[in-house]
Order: sequence, then structure tokens, then C-alpha cells
Amino acid sequence: MAMQFTKATKSQAKARIALSGPAGSGKTYTALLLATALAQRVALIDTEHGSASKYADEFAFDTLLLDEFNPNNYVAAIQAAEQAGYDVLVIDSASHEWSGKGGCLELSEKFAAKRGGNTWAGWADVTPLHNKFIEAVHSADLHVITTFRSKMDYIQTQDKNGKTVVKKVGLNPITRDGTEYEYDIVGEIDLDHNLVISKSRCKALADQVITKPGRDLAETIKHWLSDGAPTLTRPTPAAPRQEMQPAATGDAVDEFFGAPPERIIADWLASIEGCASLAELERVGAAMKGLEVSAQEHAELARAYVRRREALKGRAER
Repeated sequence: MAMQFTKATKSQAKARIALSGPAGSGKTYTALLLATALAQRVALIDTEHGSASKYADEFAFDTLLLDEFNPNNYVAAIQAAEQAGYDVLVIDSASHEWSGKGGCLELSEKFAAKRGGNTWAGWADVTPLHNKFIEAVHSADLHVITTFRSKMDYIQTQDKNGKTVVKKVGLNPITRDGTEYEYDIVGEIDLDHNLVISKSRCKALADQVITKPGRDLAETIKHWLSDGAPTLTRPTPAAPRQEMQPAATGDAVDEFFGAPPERIIADWLASIEGCASLAELERVGAAMKGLEVSAQEHAELARAYVRRREALKGRAER
């Protein structure tokens, strides 16, 4: 098939916003404030035992409670929100998709057990599920605002009077490394409710530190999203979908999808992609030495290894 380049044009778009922070930083409140300022019909996926509903006296939104966090449940919920015609979806939070009950970490252990304890091979079955969740976020025809919990730590610092105090701070978001950078706007909220923009495709927000972000922030985002050529209107579905059913997890996954075939190269590629540190990547590389593969497969593995190494080096330098 012939490939052809075309002139790039800016089109009106849907928001993809990620907010991370420790408990008590105001992630849910900020997400709802942005959501209700961006549009009228707001849906929220609640993984926090209904805690978002405590703000129902301030914001108008509908909720869907999740208590089992297989990535497919998130995908089904995103599709349900899109099908119902909501304008904005808040995912509060996506950290459970990674580390919650039935999430990626738990699934990887179960799959690894079926592969004789090979944790790297176990990720060959989990990575496609996580990628499916990310793709659902990207492709949904509505604004998506996602919150992530942050790993916690304590530091010694000084208050305004110069007195040494111990302060709780949030570190990296709890999700797969790099997931937060799949979004157009990424911000970390601290316990003083300062939103630090760490990534933004919206120039007006680049490197901003916003104390107690409000509707002014939403208006800036709204203006940026609407600046461009109109996009196609979402078509009305011809028929309603069946009621959403929870996705299968654990031992039922094989029955639901069919037993996974032996995919040696795919397993190693997934193992490379699943590495969270350079040390882990080196261990995978050492384990691959002597692997009997074709020249084409060897080149594919080598390219994946180099890409992952460069990505991990880049994160270490940030």
C-alpha cells in the first residue's frame, strides 16, 4: 500500500488529563471541578468505595462503582460512558487498574504461576490488557480526566517560621512506568493543593504551578481544545449495547479469552516492555543470550531492547 504524507492541521480535540497526588491532595475534587466546567454531562468511575459522591452537593455527575479492577472492567466502563452520551468521564482512580484487586500486578502473578513461575513470561498476557485500557482512554469520544494515587514518603523541611517539620509528600504515580505521559496534560497535586504541571501540550499551561486550581484552569483547557478545525460529530448508536458485565479475572481469564498460545518472541518482547528499571532490563537481556531465533526475530528483539533501554535512561535523567 502506498504511503502518503498530508499537511498537518490542528483539530478540535477531547481532553486527556492526568492528575496524581497523595491522599488528601484534592485529586477527585479537582477532577470534578475541571469536568463540570468543561461540559454538562459528567460520568465518574469510582474505585474508592463511593467517596466521590461526597461531592454530589457541589457537582452534578453520575457514578459507576468498581470493586474489581481487571483492565477489561475499566474498558467496559469507558465504553459504557461513551455509549450513554456523556461529555466527560472521570476515572478515579486508575491506580487500581495497576495495583488493585484483579489489576495488572495481581494478574501477572497468576499468569506467571501458569508459566512455571516465569514472571517475565507472565507479562506477555498482562501487557495487552493494560494496553487495551490505554487505547480505550485514547479512543473514547469524550473528555477523559484520570486520577492516580502517588507513592508516599516523608521528608524533613522547614515551615515559614524556620522550624524543622516532617512533611508527607507524594512521589511517582502508582501505575505502569510512563503511563501518565500518555496524556496531553499531566499534573501533580501536593498536600497544599498546588498543581504542578509536569507535561502539557497546551502552551499556556507549560511549567505552571497553580494554587488551588479552579475554573480558570478549565477555561484555559477548553479554549485550547476548541482552537482548531471542527471534528466529526459522534454518531448516534443504532441499537443499545447489552448491559455491561464484569470482566473475568484470575483463573477464569483463560476460559474467557481461550488459552493463550505459546508465543516465545511475544513473551520476550513483553518481558522487555515490562522492565521498570535498567537493572531489570539487563537481567532480561542476560536471560535472552543463546536464544535460538531467526535473524529477523533477533533484530526485532534487539530493537525492542534498545528502545526500552533508552526510555529507561530518559526517565532516570528526569
